[in-house]
Amino acid sequence: MPFVIWTLGITRPWFIISGLIPYRDFTWIRTPLDLYLLSFWYKVFGISSESYQLFVYFLLITITVSIFFILRALFAKIYLFVFLFYNLFAFLLFINTQEGEIILALLNLLILASILAFLKTHAFKWAIIAGFIGGLIYVTKQNSIIVPVVSFLTLGFDMFSSKKSSRHLLSGVTAFLLGTSIPIVCFLLFFASKNALEDYLYYTIFFIFKVYAPSQSSVSFTFGDGFLIAMGFSSLLAPFILFWRKTKLKIQVVFLISLSLLASLVSLLPSFLSYRAFPAFGFVTIIVGYDLLILLEDKRKSFLTSQKLLVIFSFVIFVIFVFGYIKDYVNFIPQNSVKNGQFITDFGGNEKKIAQWIRSHTNEKEKIINYGNEIIYYTSNRLPANKYMEPLPSVLTPYDKSSNVFIKNPPKVVIYDELLVNSFKELRRWPFIDFMKKNYRVVATFDNSIKIYEYGLK
Repeated sequence: MPFVIWTLGITRPWFIISGLIPYRDFTWIRTPLDLYLLSFWYKVFGISSESYQLFVYFLLITITVSIFFILRALFAKIYLFVFLFYNLFAFLLFINTQEGEIILALLNLLILASILAFLKTHAFKWAIIAGFIGGLIYVTKQNSIIVPVVSFLTLGFDMFSSKKSSRHLLSGVTAFLLGTSIPIVCFLLFFASKNALEDYLYYTIFFIFKVYAPSQSSVSFTFGDGFLIAMGFSSLLAPFILFWRKTKLKIQVVFLISLSLLASLVSLLPSFLSYRAFPAFGFVTIIVGYDLLILLEDKRKSFLTSQKLLVIFSFVIFVIFVFGYIKDYVNFIPQNSVKNGQFITDFGGNEKKIAQWIRSHTNEKEKIINYGNEIIYYTSNRLPANKYMEPLPSVLTPYDKSSNVFIKNPPKVVIYDELLVNSFKELRRWPFIDFMKKNYRVVATFDNSIKIYEYGLK
């Protein structure tokens, strides 16, 4: 089936392989674990669309194997039915190739399994492992830290409700925090050693709250159709919460699973793009298992009890919310054949021509600014001239600071899409645009709107 290539999943790891440091040498507003994992992968398998596809498939297979063993441990008699649900709706709901969300889906499953193991055994090793996974979640995507926070709260809840000594259980909480700190501190030390710690903290924390979040305040919560998936997931959660006693679970486990699902849905904000719901899907699958247990509970009773009717109703509501995805997928299959090499990209022949022009008219060490498609950096084998290598108003804020970087050290070549100001009207106020128009000359034009400017030719 056709496979979507995420352009930044090619370019950003290539920057790292080429010696650039995130935040210091190029802007990035998420924590960077997925970029470094992809960089390592490309060093082994090379950089290509096929290599990116292989990386995503490797992650998906790992998740599938993990969910299989978790379900088998939780649902001895019905785990195959629950596993079928996972595999069926994973394809129907998510044509997901952004590896960061897939990594989060795997880590969410692993932290849940580790906390469940701790609640069962109270062995410190599981608290440390869970904490370490929680730290990995944070260094993959910072707003996903809410899931490890839920795990931490669960340990605190267990400490106050368990019959074991408070000192023993407090050690479990401490072990979790110790494990969490390991990946976080390692990245802090790494960026400090690269003279990039200030940039790392700015773009992953201060930028998010001071610049990015306010710039997104006007975005509607129903902007993306992931809102429908979130509502569908929530419908399956309802009977689990209402009739949790039927599952014979500890209240700590119900607390953990329910809040983990709700916490993972926070990753959908502010745009509610559907692919961002994938990290929550493992939690939903486990909830579906317990919903089935409620449905099958005590066969001697009438099948149509109010509790069982509500479970059935929740599944119906779930299907209604996600029916659009099912319909789109069913229609998608006949239109596409099953064969290798079918890639959906946001770049094509025009970008190849631009990259060829850059290679022909600049030397290999020349650094450029590319405000066309980002793939041009990679295909032309040219690195960005400064860290402001994407034309997003929020990233360029404050405008005077970012424009001064360009004006004090003007890049020789700038690839600029004249239509950008239609999409981002705020760019009209960015001082470098006027500077470019006055001090650069257009030397090539592609597809009418994309122009290559060269400095000092006027």
